[in-house]
Amino acid sequence: MKKDIKILICCHQDNIDQDGRIPIKTMGMIQNWIIVRKIDCVFTRIESLFSEDKNDFDKVLSINSTKDKSIMEFKFVETDENKYEIFIRGYEWGDGRNLSDIAKLNIEQSYQYLTRKICEWIDIKRIYQ
Repeated sequence: MKKDIKILICCHQDNIDQDGRIPIKTMGMIQNWIIVRKIDCVFTRIESLFSEDKNDFDKVLSINSTKDKSIMEFKFVETDENKYEIFIRGYEWGDGRNLSDIAKLNIEQSYQYLTRKICEWIDIKRIYQ
């Protein structure tokens, strides 16, 4: 049975070159998945995050890219009660226009994880993809 909870998903994007696009790409994929399932969710860029009252949401998720070499694909952490961050590893940060192939794989892995996590939050027993 689906629980009615409000989720805020925001992305932090330092730059728009190559793997700096990881957060916006991931958020777009999650957004499409959520819209199909009619889940109550608000999406925002980090710049407007402070205009949203985080206390109005049951769950807050921030999507970030990282250069941290200790992270293989992604790292999901609970930063506070019902507030979470995911750090997705990127590899190429130059002036290129496209995501690196390995960043695309990391995005896919994090997408699979996040959709399962959202299902857990709203108590959906089965993921329909």
